[in-house]
Amino acid sequence: MRLLLTIVVLLCASLISCVDDTPREMSKDDLVGYIQKEKNGLVKKQEVNGITVSVSYFPWQMLVAQELDGQNKSDSALIKKLEKNYSGQYYFKAKFSKDGQEAIRRLGSFDRYSEMVQVLAFRMNDYINLTTPKRDTIEMADYFFDQTYGMSDGNTLLLSFSKDKITGNKTIDINIGECGFGTGALKFTFERDAIEATPKLVYTVI
Repeated sequence: MRLLLTIVVLLCASLISCVDDTPREMSKDDLVGYIQKEKNGLVKKQEVNGITVSVSYFPWQMLVAQELDGQNKSDSALIKKLEKNYSGQYYFKAKFSKDGQEAIRRLGSFDRYSEMVQVLAFRMNDYINLTTPKRDTIEMADYFFDQTYGMSDGNTLLLSFSKDKITGNKTIDINIGECGFGTGALKFTFERDAIEATPKLVYTVI
């Protein structure tokens, strides 16, 4: 009897520990914190030759929130329109840093800095793509280089890929080729289940 009771207690404890108590909706700060926790599988990092490259999932609701800044966050028609604009894409942020600074400012010469600004701003379509276990190669739908002029801890790109081209795959790989930082080719693997489980952003408490 005592053995049976012990088994029941352990089983109940196991079931309780498996319950996901993560809120399904979060404020912006909480959502950013959730994404940055490596256990949630939404941020990947690699360091090569002193350059740290990270790729993190960026929920499309964040872009809706940016559009809503200074506007009526309870305007359901506006929110619906913005959500339609952004919800069809997967977004990721790629960041390049060295010694806690923007990587392009640690390359040793103005010529290299100037060249890499041009690469990051206009030519990253040549170096970044997404691949699937089905061996599909998906080009970026678009990307944006955030010019922070030395005021950030890394050079950041916002990447977007069409969801329609990724359906039916359990994992996706973000591939970054050798673009001038000396890192060689890098691959960052994400589980789509982890992406889809990301809590939604509550616009009204941003």
